[in-house]
Amino acid sequence: MSRLDVLSGHDVPWQLLNATKHPLTFKYKRAIGFGVGNVRDRLNMNALLEIQNLKKYFPVRKRGIFSREVRWVKAVDGLSFHIDEGQTFSVVGESGCGKTTLSKMILLLEEPTEGTVLFQGNDINRMNRGQIKKYRNAVQTVFQDPYGSLSPRLRVRSIVDEPLHASGLYTKEERRERIKRALEEVNMDQDAMNRYPHEFSGGQRQRVALARALSTRPSLIVLDEPVSALDVSVRANVMNLLKDLQEGLGLAYLLIAHDLATVRHMSHRIGVMYLGRMVEEAPSEEFYSQPLHPYSQALLAAAASRGGLDCDASLLEGEIPSPLDPPPGCHFHPRCPRVMDICRKVAPVSKNRSEE
Repeated sequence: MSRLDVLSGHDVPWQLLNATKHPLTFKYKRAIGFGVGNVRDRLNMNALLEIQNLKKYFPVRKRGIFSREVRWVKAVDGLSFHIDEGQTFSVVGESGCGKTTLSKMILLLEEPTEGTVLFQGNDINRMNRGQIKKYRNAVQTVFQDPYGSLSPRLRVRSIVDEPLHASGLYTKEERRERIKRALEEVNMDQDAMNRYPHEFSGGQRQRVALARALSTRPSLIVLDEPVSALDVSVRANVMNLLKDLQEGLGLAYLLIAHDLATVRHMSHRIGVMYLGRMVEEAPSEEFYSQPLHPYSQALLAAAASRGGLDCDASLLEGEIPSPLDPPPGCHFHPRCPRVMDICRKVAPVSKNRSEE
């Protein structure tokens, strides 16, 4: 019996279809209506970015003449989720849980140890040089520190022009128009183009960083703590601007944050990370009204006890285990107040609550 005799419809792993060269597979793809070049486009029409079993392990080497890997830091350990077009997916968790490593793999700053990052159905780690240029235009980022992410030696005009110039896809006139339009979209005057970053406030600098990201007309922006370094008085303005841009331009956001108030204001879906794993994923309102995982409950309880919504599980007992030697089963069980025997042996199976 052929493998195609026992696979049907959406039960077929898209990776199998995309990788195989067997003639029966091509016949099967034609029969179910998939294109040969991108077999995933009909599996999830709304998914802009999809992460599948993503892992990133950093080696710890033994010192000496013959150095070798003796242990591995499991920074990201089997993440799977997707971001739909025009939606915000937020990742929360304590420092060291793997959020930044995740964003680096999406931005092609780190190569995954295992797993797949799909953008519009295409594996970003198998793209050629031309495809990577287009991908970098389509996926931009805004960093946490508006002071450190902008070159003090460049005028705003040159800062916003950097991704346009690097892509090599635009004429000088097109770049000039895109710079003007990007600054207008973040509510900055045209005379700002000739000023330096030190002449602006923190909120204005973050608007410049956002204009730089918007200049290439991206589909997805990675927001790494975009308002945490700003004064409380200007955070709401920047968050409202981000939401307005999302509605007007159809942007998708990957938001990485500690501030649960920011996450609640911005998010459509929320994922909670602990020691490199996603312990819970849920629509925003469901997460805040009915968190299921004990770690999620602890984060919200800790935030509420301090009169704020900062992501810090300081009320939990015990220390965070080392990613060099994570506990078996559910990584959270050494600190969990409701631990059971099965928690020490079996890792929980991830489920999409919106589909239950």
